[in-house]
Order: sequence, then C-alpha cells, then structure tokens
Amino acid sequence: GRMVLGIGRGDSALFNIGRRPAPLPQFQDYVCQLQRYLRGERFELNHYPSEIRWLAKCSQSKVPVEIAGTGPKVLAFAATHVERVSLAMGADLTRLEWAVQHICSHENAQSLSIGAYINVCVCDERQQAIEMVRAGVGTFAHFSGMKGAMTGTPARDHDVFQSIEQGYDKSKHGSSESQHAQALPNEFIERFAITGSPQSCIEKLRAITALGIERLIIIGPNLAEFPEAARESRARFVNEVLPHIQ
Repeated sequence: GRMVLGIGRGDSALFNIGRRPAPLPQFQDYVCQLQRYLRGERFELNHYPSEIRWLAKCSQSKVPVEIAGTGPKVLAFAATHVERVSLAMGADLTRLEWAVQHICSHENAQSLSIGAYINVCVCDERQQAIEMVRAGVGTFAHFSGMKGAMTGTPARDHDVFQSIEQGYDKSKHGSSESQHAQALPNEFIERFAITGSPQSCIEKLRAITALGIERLIIIGPNLAEFPEAARESRARFVNEVLPHIQ
C-alpha cells in the first residue's frame, strides 16, 4: 500500500539518449496496457497470453498509477485512465485552477488524486531566493512551452514559455547558468515558484491546496550551486512551513 508507479511522456531521460518525448497515442496505449497488468488481467501481447501471474496471490490493493502532466490532452487522459495526476505547470493560481477544473470536468475524475510540482525557496532576501529557484523554474517551465501544452496559461506568460522552449539548452538542463534560465524575468519566477518568508510561503501553498490539490511535490532551492543557503532554506521549510500546511 505504499507504492505508486509514476510515469510521464519523458524529457531529459529521453533527450540525453537522443530521443524525443513519447507521442501521445503511444503513451496512452502504454499506460492502458500497464493498467491491465497491474489489475491482474490477462491479454494477448505479441500473440502470447500475457499477465503478472503472481498478482493473484497478492493481498495488497492495486498499485496506483500516477501521470505527470502539463497539457490538456495528457490531463484529460489521466482523468479517466489512472488513479493520480501531478501537475507540472508551476504555482500560478490561475493556471492551476484551470487545470483542476479541466480534470474534474471529465467523467470518473472525482476519485482522482491531484498533486502539483511546486518550486519553493524559503528566504527573506528577495533576489537570493529568485536565483536559488531559477534553474528549477527553467526546467519545469519549459514543459509549458511544448506543443499543445500552453492551454490555460495567462496570456502575459505566452512569450516567456515560447522563448524557453525555443532556446532550451539541453546541455545545461537544470543549471541556472543556462541561457534559457538567465532570460527568465524575476516577476515570472516569483509567480511560477513560491519564494519569500515562511508566512508568505504558507499562504501561497494553502491557496494551492484550497483549489483541490491534495499533494505537493516540493522542488527545493538549487543545492548544487547554493549549498549553504539551500540547506538553510530547506531546513526552514521543514521547520517553519511544512507543519502549517499538513
């Protein structure tokens, strides 16, 4: 009962071996097949009856499948085919609200558990906080620039997302020194991520959970480039923020 199988169409795990994200039809077929396996079903695969045979002796409940998604088509598919979905679209309330409504508009979505990946940095110094999440925001924001993924995005951010995707430096994936990360406006970073004092972070995270998002996958500040400051920020999140949003 403690396992979740998470899956997405792929990003750095694929482009580092010269591949592109899985085409949506291929991804959908794979997830449907995966669910049949996890339910203990037998079906024909390559003209052979295929199943996970030992599941018949297993007393635990089915392992839930979780899709990480950004665009409307992936979220709509998740709403009707898996048990969990986690949004990879930042902390902007307008867009998160759209995503929740889009998911819940589909039949059978009421039992779906919705989560969100959120970049967070607890730091009282504004510019330092921005710099410590710049790399993470660059990584997650480029998902929104992919073809078909910008639905629900405030118009003011369209140019930013398109610029990230068009100039994304794969060789500096996850680095604040990349051109795409350095080009991010401070104002955009502060809306896409959550930065600031503990109280400010608490208020913003509570606003997100109030939308019907029940799980938060926190991406902390950049430990590789700001080791001491990032450790302090993470400690403050654990001690001064997390107890107030559980």
